[in-house]
Amino acid sequence: NDVVSLGSGGALVGAATIFVKNLAFASTDDALRKHFAAAVAKLGGVMHSALVAKKDAPPPKKGAKGKALPDPKQPGQQQQLSLGYGFVEVNSEDVAVKLIKQLQGSSLDGHRLQLQISRGASGSSSSSSSSSLVSSSS
Repeated sequence: NDVVSLGSGGALVGAATIFVKNLAFASTDDALRKHFAAAVAKLGGVMHSALVAKKDAPPPKKGAKGKALPDPKQPGQQQQLSLGYGFVEVNSEDVAVKLIKQLQGSSLDGHRLQLQISRGASGSSSSSSSSSLVSSSS
């Protein structure tokens, strides 16, 4: 049993995040979650989250009289566009490494996925070697 708790930055301690790139712009959080779910379960792991990075779409185009044209695909909603990458968080780095080996190059929505361990801004998802900072001026 892996013990998972929240660290100081709100990140799950003991968890690992997989950076997923080359996602189709049409890919959704749900599609990404489903793509990884069976493999995670087979490895005995736990998926904490699966997110496709998105940004707000530009404002709708104006019609001839200056009125915004409605989006027929999403009436009354602000549309969000995929940025072509996402993240999947699992319970351990061991599970993440096995998932990468198993799903590297797999196809989702017609795109071959490129996977790697996400080290994040702080590089704290694995043990860092602080010994390289020791001065040799003695």
